[in-house]
Amino acid sequence: MRKLLFFLLFLSSVVSANENIKITGVEGNIKKNVELYLNKDHLMNVGNKSFSIETIKVNVKNALNAVGYYNSNIKVNIIRNQIDVEIELGKPIILQQLDFSLLSNKKTPNFINNIIKRSKLERGVILNQKFYEKLKEKIIEKSISKGYFDAKFIIHKLYISPSLNEAIVKLKLSLGKLYKFGLTDFKGSQINESILKNLLDYKQNSPLTIKSLNNTTNNLSLTNWFSSVEIERKLTKSDKNGVVPITILLSPATKNFLTTGIGYDSDSGLYAKINWFKPWLNADGDSFNLNTYINTNEPEVSASYRMPSKGNPLNIYNEFSTSLSYVGTHDTISKNASFGFNRYQKLSTFYNIAYGINFYYENYKQASIYSDIAKFFVPSITLTRSTKGNKFRLDSGNSEQITVEYTNPSIGNIPSFTRITSTNTFVQKLNKAQRLILSINGGYIITDNINRVPPSFSFFLGGGNSIRGFDYQSISPQAINGKQVGGKYQFYTRTEYQHKIFNKWWGGIFYDYGSSWSSKKNLRWYRGIGPVIIRNTRFGDFSLYIGHGLGTNEIHFYFSLGVSL
Repeated sequence: MRKLLFFLLFLSSVVSANENIKITGVEGNIKKNVELYLNKDHLMNVGNKSFSIETIKVNVKNALNAVGYYNSNIKVNIIRNQIDVEIELGKPIILQQLDFSLLSNKKTPNFINNIIKRSKLERGVILNQKFYEKLKEKIIEKSISKGYFDAKFIIHKLYISPSLNEAIVKLKLSLGKLYKFGLTDFKGSQINESILKNLLDYKQNSPLTIKSLNNTTNNLSLTNWFSSVEIERKLTKSDKNGVVPITILLSPATKNFLTTGIGYDSDSGLYAKINWFKPWLNADGDSFNLNTYINTNEPEVSASYRMPSKGNPLNIYNEFSTSLSYVGTHDTISKNASFGFNRYQKLSTFYNIAYGINFYYENYKQASIYSDIAKFFVPSITLTRSTKGNKFRLDSGNSEQITVEYTNPSIGNIPSFTRITSTNTFVQKLNKAQRLILSINGGYIITDNINRVPPSFSFFLGGGNSIRGFDYQSISPQAINGKQVGGKYQFYTRTEYQHKIFNKWWGGIFYDYGSSWSSKKNLRWYRGIGPVIIRNTRFGDFSLYIGHGLGTNEIHFYFSLGVSL
């Protein structure tokens, strides 16, 4: 008995340990399917050699049957640690008919017809049981998503005749009743119900679809009015016609949000940004935003009051804005104030438009030559296209924006000018460890007298936000006395490659190129290059850029932490 037990264990261990399997006679997906069935789990705990060979044959046969081959010849040989499987496929099973019908004998909905057309189960194809199972799953899943929550198959048969090499699929579906949206009850909301109803992606008595429920949840979340959104649908409470009452449970968002960011560069020194945001002020959903930028050379405070449209609160809103700022860099001293009204409208998933009018007051002195107290209105229009990802770190996406601004002496005390600016940023995630960032920016001022255009509207480049490796706003034309003035044109590109080093640490290199000029004779191109070190944190990216201006001895450091500044 002991010898017999030892012999059986020996044979079992030899066969179960077999990892060298040679399969001949088939290729491609058929071979892969056979290999899948012949994994170790199928060969474990085999008690004797003859039973092991039979088990292998059964698994190979099942693998071939699954892809439509029922008349195959299979030979298996086990020699020491080698399993040889020889397969002669024979004729495949050909699908002759797919018979689908509804229990109610009603016309088959288009969404089911489309699934059947894409199922790869048409007359004349080799039978693949995986496609048969997927077809059933997709029909049920789609039916439920369309509001047929009781959908089930009354008949689901796969008839196979190995002798005739033919197969027939017969499916009979009971859709059940179509559930519909009933009355919607909002609970816990601090916003007027009349406004919330315009965020619903359905009408009363329309089909109760999963897509409409998801879109409604998304719409309510995007308003920033709520910390949580939960939709309850109780099918058991539906009436005989399938009308289901909907309850939307809402929790108000925190009244105040405070975000901060700090940074340092060798031009401007230490700087910080503080943002105070109130996502809702009243039952109409109005919001308030206050931004403070603290810096020795260029401090700024700006505020905005946003009023969403009651009829379309997610896509249309009006905004009053104001700002105060001071500039004291590179031969320019400027005190600025502005107040404006703008309307913002979402045109589609990716496109937005903004238009309005702003009043500017600017008391400035530039290059010790030009000075003025400018007071003027500027109508403007901005078109934006953008896709974005993570709130704190954009892994892939793009943003394109073009703005046109105009003024003339009839609405101010300065000469006419039109300013056109364009910013384009593309972020491409190459793989899990690499990403590429490209930014292309341009600007053009149409005017007969660029020297009368206030500094805040003319172009200065250089520094962490444009061409790194040069002093902040040090790239611009020069006046006759050699001091800086704003440019009439600008163009610059920023290219950055980043590679993940380990964990949350990234390294990379950047190359910036561009200039600001007013005429071809004073046009000079500037180039900056350098390494970058990035550390991902839950507050955003910690970034350190070291920029070198090519053709100079300048080296500049740019450090930032927090939400992108």
